[in-house]
Amino acid sequence: MTVSTPQRGYRVTNVERPRYALRLPASAEARQPLQVVLAIHGMGGNGDAMTRELASCADRNGWILVAPTFGYGNWRDPEQIKQELISLQPQLLRLVSDVPGLTSLQTRPRVLVFGHSRGAQMAHQFALLYPEIIQGVAAYAAGTYVLPLETFARNGVEERLALPYGVADVPDHFGRPVDLAALRRVPFWIGVGERDNNPGDVPRQWDPFLGVTRIERGRTFVTTLNRLGVGAQLTLVPGTGHEISQGARDLACGFLEQNALNQPLAAAAP
Repeated sequence: MTVSTPQRGYRVTNVERPRYALRLPASAEARQPLQVVLAIHGMGGNGDAMTRELASCADRNGWILVAPTFGYGNWRDPEQIKQELISLQPQLLRLVSDVPGLTSLQTRPRVLVFGHSRGAQMAHQFALLYPEIIQGVAAYAAGTYVLPLETFARNGVEERLALPYGVADVPDHFGRPVDLAALRRVPFWIGVGERDNNPGDVPRQWDPFLGVTRIERGRTFVTTLNRLGVGAQLTLVPGTGHEISQGARDLACGFLEQNALNQPLAAAAP
């Protein structure tokens, strides 16, 4: 069996690899090919902390955890969010593409993705841009979303919807549009704490497109995906605010486990 690398069809050789934490399961060589899980932290977090958040889930399932560390900028500034999307998403692709070489282990052809808060924004953006290599996305407590739409009707007028609100200009920055056919094969779990509902905790510029709270925005994103034929579900985590509670962790892990089981062990022959 050859090593499966998820970068097929993408150029990543000239892209910087971010700082990262890596956690391997016990008896990794005997468990090949291994499932890779990309875990993305929020504001003020880091890769080491994210591997600890998912350690028990990953160890139980024999997964490789890889978690980047990013120094995010102003999360309320749409232009900052856009520029980080353009610069950091290729770094995520480089990181997951390098896992077989970094570990000398065979991996499954598609990755699972988990993100919290700002990392949940990164997680769903990664799936929109590179759906062919994604097995499933668990995005918890995102404050904003990129809708997979090129236009948006507002006040009876159809407007072009560009990053960081929509995907109209994705070809300008990534060389190709969002592949909706591939995206329809990616399941999404969108989680929000039932108490994480303060309008003051999210930037206002996204209000016309998504709503005014994390719960409203998660619901809008899921509804939009469903209308496009993409499987997505919204879960409000009981008794939880913005933190990764045990309940949120268990729900996300259950989703990732189910979708890991649905993946073939090796990439199909070209």
